[in-house]
Amino acid sequence: MAASENTQKVLEYCKEHVGDMITQETIAEALGLTPKQVNPMVTYWATARGGNLLQRSEPVETTVMDAEGKPTTKKVRYISYVG
Repeated sequence: MAASENTQKVLEYCKEHVGDMITQETIAEALGLTPKQVNPMVTYWATARGGNLLQRSEPVETTVMDAEGKPTTKKVRYISYVG
């Protein structure tokens, strides 16, 4: 089964940002998708079925701005292209 157009876009975005600390939220914002849409696409490319082309870090605590612009701590997993 061929990957969808959006799934291909997620992979291409990751290829273009090798070395950057990107998250599924970063990808979603850049491609006009939601993080819930991006999650299964990243999962696909990070498995043997998708060729193990992406890798996810262990959860890391980082400070992000919440909806009100206040800093808050959140656990995120960074995504990288390993081709």
